Amino acid sequence: MWHGVQPSRKPLLSEIREKVSADYVDGEKRKRFVELGRSIHNTIETRLKAGDAFDRAVASAAAASSVKIDAKTLAPFTRRQPPQDIDYSVFGALQRLDKGRVSDMIIAKEHGVLVYAADKKLPDMNETSPQYTAARVQIAMASSRLAANSYLNDIVTEELKKSEPPEAKK
Repeated sequence: MWHGVQPSRKPLLSEIREKVSADYVDGEKRKRFVELGRSIHNTIETRLKAGDAFDRAVASAAAASSVKIDAKTLAPFTRRQPPQDIDYSVFGALQRLDKGRVSDMIIAKEHGVLVYAADKKLPDMNETSPQYTAARVQIAMASSRLAANSYLNDIVTEELKKSEPPEAKK
């Protein structure tokens, strides 16, 4: 049962020493982990620019940093049909990457993930392509729904104003 509000106070160091210490250690671990991710990222990009294959670049980065790195290569896929087991943080990084680039480290589920875009092909956006036509129809439908909803919202707002009590209209 709640009996009142306790006044605020500064706790004694002896009361919070363990929590503060644990928070500091966790913060420092995280900072070193991010720095390691940057170092690995830079090594991989440097090796790729030098002409190494991705798996060799990863092995070189792992050896240089004295860490174990698991490299996983996905089969080619499309945005409409992504792999079933893809981590959506990876999928998000792939959308922003150009072909041959490596993402900054993403921290996901206590692991660091670097994403490499081995290939990237944009859909044919020629006005005669079926994908272009379908996308144009979808965008037109979405735009018309948005405009209709906005128009209906304006009408409803105006009608509600008519029924407001006089003191609320001020």
